[in-house]
Amino acid sequence: LVNYTTAWISLFAQARVQPGETVLVQAAAGGVGTAADQLLKAHGCTVIGMASRTDKLDLLDRLGGDLTINYRTEEFDEVIRAKNMHPDVVLELVGGDVFHKRYALVKPFGRIAVAGFASIPLQKWNPLTWIPTVIAMPRAKVMDMAKRSIGMYATHIGYLIEQPELVHSNFYAMADFVRQHNIKPIVGKEFAFSEVPAAHT
Repeated sequence: LVNYTTAWISLFAQARVQPGETVLVQAAAGGVGTAADQLLKAHGCTVIGMASRTDKLDLLDRLGGDLTINYRTEEFDEVIRAKNMHPDVVLELVGGDVFHKRYALVKPFGRIAVAGFASIPLQKWNPLTWIPTVIAMPRAKVMDMAKRSIGMYATHIGYLIEQPELVHSNFYAMADFVRQHNIKPIVGKEFAFSEVPAAHT
């Protein structure tokens, strides 16, 4: 529920992705990433998926990714430029240094949808992590965006719970779309009920 609703709100409610557009998904083999891959392919989009391991890239290929890139071993921005596949939309899930490279790839009238920043080292109890967190967090530079005619959105669905009508309308729209296109979640591993503590760990 959280993965698909996050992907749906980021891509369709905010970035308003259209069929035929090219979308770059970072951490595309994760929970929100695989949900995004499936929703985008069903919507008729070209999907560039980025992941860090060969087995994850294989999963992205099985999900119909049009271009899959190992961002640890390849200069992903150079690969995308060489193939002339500049994205209309970037789904940002990681943050950090690679965010700036993705930001530079977006086409005019393109959009960046920030739904997470997994690389950020924040530990609220540790003040030494606060400055690196501020540095690594994706941020909008309005004058630069104006020069390039691009936009940036951000969401965290946990903050939407105080507006249940928005959550409900987006959830039901997403659920209808998932049923219509027979989309099935990617199951990474199954646990017996007796292994609930191990699953949480």
